[in-house]
Amino acid sequence: PADVPGCTDTTADNYSADATSDDASCTYPEPAAGITVGESTDFADGNVAYPRNIVLALVADGASSQATQTMTINVTELPDGGANSRVIKTVANGNFFNANPVALVLGENSFSVGSVAFDRTVKVQFSSAAVRFDALTVNGVQLY
Repeated sequence: PADVPGCTDTTADNYSADATSDDASCTYPEPAAGITVGESTDFADGNVAYPRNIVLALVADGASSQATQTMTINVTELPDGGANSRVIKTVANGNFFNANPVALVLGENSFSVGSVAFDRTVKVQFSSAAVRFDALTVNGVQLY
């Protein structure tokens, strides 16, 4: 059979199924901007279902934990199959409440947890450490 030069890397933009020898012509997509929640020091380890989380407030923060807690993240890339997030927070009796999961979308994702009259913990959990972002703001402070 005749030698058919071309790009033989299936991950390349210009992969050719007909190519029998690689001719170094492969081109690749530009990587998405930013870092992943797994790479960011602003996110902590979580659990099996939600391996990364970010703290918006802690009971130890006192009165400031009672205020409205906000987070905005600009997602630039999602893993295959997507990823979910959810808010977890303590309620008046100290127990944790887990909100329903919400699918993350490319672009801006915003979270807002209303004010209360008791000290509390508020976190946002992520179902994948591979979520990539290029902007992160927590309670009005730009972290990334």
